Amino acid sequence: MNKPLDYAIRYSRRKTAAIHITQQGVELRLPHGVSESWGHQFIQQKRDWIERKLKEQSRYTQHIPNLEWGSTILWHGQPVPLTYQPATQASLKLTPHGFVFSAKTEPNKEIRKKWLADFFKQEARNYLTSLTNEKVAALNLQDQLKAVRLRYTKSKWGHCSSVGNIQYNWLIMGAPFEVIDYLVCHEVSHLIHLNHSPAFWQQVAKICPDYKKHQAWLKQEGVRLAWF
Repeated sequence: MNKPLDYAIRYSRRKTAAIHITQQGVELRLPHGVSESWGHQFIQQKRDWIERKLKEQSRYTQHIPNLEWGSTILWHGQPVPLTYQPATQASLKLTPHGFVFSAKTEPNKEIRKKWLADFFKQEARNYLTSLTNEKVAALNLQDQLKAVRLRYTKSKWGHCSSVGNIQYNWLIMGAPFEVIDYLVCHEVSHLIHLNHSPAFWQQVAKICPDYKKHQAWLKQEGVRLAWF
C-alpha cells in the first residue's frame, strides 16, 4: 500500500488547480468553489509526478550548505570551512584557514548567516560594480548603464531592467571567477538586447566565448551557493 501523501490545500482566486512543491512540502492550490474531495482525487492522479519531484528536491537540498562549524561554503568556487575562535571583539575574517568567526561566545546559526551575508554583500558590491563598469566601458555602453545593485533572490542570479539598472544576487560571489564573469557579461549584454534572442546570445558569445560551460555550472552547482 502506498504511504499517504502529506499536503496542504490553499484556495485563491486562480482559475485552475496547481500543485507546488516547496521547501515546506506539497501544496495544492485550488480555485474558490472547487471541493476538497476533487482536490484529493487530483492529487492521487498526479502522485507519480509528485513523488518524482519530491525525490528531486531531496537530492537538491542535500547539497545546500548548513553553516555548521566545520562545514564549508563556496567562495570563488573553492570550499571554505567555517571556524570559531574566542575573542573579545566580534568579527568575521576570511583567512587561509577558512571563514573565522571571532566572538566572546560562539555565534548561533542566524548570527553566522548574517555575518556571512554582510561579508558577501560588501565583496560583491566592490567586485561586481568594478567588473560591470569595466565591461560596459569596453563596449562603450556607459550611457546605457544607470546603476549596479545587489539583491538576494531565490530564482535569479542577475537582472537588467529596461532603464539600465543591473541587479546581481550577491550569493554569486561563491561561484568561480569565470562563472561570475559570465554572469556580468550576460547582464551587460542585456543593455544591447533586452531579451534572450539569438542576437543576444551572439553578443554574449563575443565577450564570453565559453558562456555555455559557465551557464551549465550555475545550473548544476548553483544549489551549493544557496546557503542564505
